[in-house]
Amino acid sequence: MCPSEPPANRRRGSPPTHPVGAVTGGNGVASAFCVVESRLRATQPRSRTVQSARDHFPSGRPVKSIAATAGGLQIFHREPPAAGPGFLLGGSASVLDFSSRQRPAWSTDERQLDLIRSDLRRSARAPSTRSLYWVWWLTWEAFCFTHGKAAFPADPVTLERYVAFLLAGYTAGTIEIALAAVAAVHGDAHLPNPTRTAAIRQCIEGARRFLVVLPSAPKLAVTPEVLVATCSLSAVGSWSAVRLLRAQCMVALGFLAYLRRREVVELDVCDVGDADDGVAFDVIVRQAKNDQYVEGRMTPVGRVGLPPAVLAAIEGWLAVVGHRRNVNRCTKGARPWERCVVCGPLFPRLGGFPVGVSCSPCAKGVVTAELRAMLALVPSVAGELSRYSAISLRKGGSSAAAAAGIADHVRQRVGRWRGAAAMQRSYTLVSREELAGATAALFARL
Repeated sequence: MCPSEPPANRRRGSPPTHPVGAVTGGNGVASAFCVVESRLRATQPRSRTVQSARDHFPSGRPVKSIAATAGGLQIFHREPPAAGPGFLLGGSASVLDFSSRQRPAWSTDERQLDLIRSDLRRSARAPSTRSLYWVWWLTWEAFCFTHGKAAFPADPVTLERYVAFLLAGYTAGTIEIALAAVAAVHGDAHLPNPTRTAAIRQCIEGARRFLVVLPSAPKLAVTPEVLVATCSLSAVGSWSAVRLLRAQCMVALGFLAYLRRREVVELDVCDVGDADDGVAFDVIVRQAKNDQYVEGRMTPVGRVGLPPAVLAAIEGWLAVVGHRRNVNRCTKGARPWERCVVCGPLFPRLGGFPVGVSCSPCAKGVVTAELRAMLALVPSVAGELSRYSAISLRKGGSSAAAAAGIADHVRQRVGRWRGAAAMQRSYTLVSREELAGATAALFARL
C-alpha cells in the first residue's frame, strides 16, 4: 500500500478508481479484480477514505465489473454502453478505419451513415479523454445512487453537493474535470450543460479560494554552457560509447529544437536529416500535444555557429543510425501519424553484447535519466539534479534564445507554440542577474 499523500500533491485530473485486491460489493461478496495501473492514495494525511488511482481501460479486453469504495461510495466499473448516457465515451470505431485513414465507401443507407456519424462524434475526443471522463461519470453515478437521485439528467442541487463531496480530496482543477465529464455526457445527448449555472461556478470559485495548493519548485533550464559541457564528456560511468553518443545527441536536439520529452523519443530516423542547402538539420515533429490533427511542423537547426562538441554529437549519432534511412520505402509520407517501420526510431533501445542498437524506441523516462546522469559530472549543476528533467531542454533552448535577443515570433516558430502567452509564461526564464539589473536601471539617469 502506498504512503499517504496530501491532496495538494495529487496529480491534476486523476480519477477515483480502485486499489488492486479484493473489496466488498453491495451484496457483501468480495470481488477480486486487477487493473493495469493502480495507486492507492489518501485524501488527507490522517484519513484513507477516498481512493485514487488510474485505469487505462485495456483495449481489446472487456472491463470487468469492479467494485471499489471512494469516500463511502461504491463504484462499479463497467464498459460504456452502446446507447444511452456516456455512449460516446467508450468503444471503438465500427466503420472508420483510423489506422489506415481510408475513406468509407459512398453510401446513402441511413444505418451506415448513422454508424459513421457515431464514429466521428466519438473520435472528436482523444481516447485518454474518453476513458478519464468515463471514470468520473461512474463516480457521479455512484454519488447519485447513494442519495437516491437520477444521474441523468443531472439535478443542479445534487451537482452542488457533488462539488462539496469532492472538496474533501481533490483540487479545484480536478473538480472541474469531474464536472466536465458530466457536461460531456449531457452535451452528447443534446441536453443543456448543467454545470454552467451560477451556483456551480460559485462553488468552484469558493473551492479555489478555500484550497491552498503549495507551489512546487520549478524545473531549472539547461544553459548553453551546460549543454556544451555535457556534449564534451568522454565517459559516463560504465556507459558504452554508443550510449553516451545517443544521450548527447538526444540532449543536443532537445535543446536546439525546443523538443518536449515525447517529441524526443518519437522521432524516427527519417524525421531528422540534412537540409538541401547543407546549413541546417531539418527536424520534423510529426505529432505534438498541440497538434492533434497530425499536421506536423519542421524546425531547422542550423549548423553554423554550433560548438564543435555539439555538432559532433549530432553528426556522430546520425552516422550510427543513418544506414536505416530508406527514402524509397519510408512509410512516413503515406502514414505520418505512425512510427516508420522501415527507418526505425532515431533513439532506439540499446542492448545485446557487444552493445548494439535495437529496432525498438527507448522509453520516455530515458531522456530525464540520461540527462541527469550526464549533469552529475558537471560541477556547476551537480547539486541540483532533481530540478532537471526533459522539460529543462525545452525551457533552456527558449530561454537562451530570449537572452540572446532572438525575436519572439522566431522562438514561437522554432518551439511550435500556437501562441506566445505560454512561451512567455512557462518557457522564458529570467535569471536573477537580469531581475537585479532591472532595479539598477531605474536609477541609471540620476
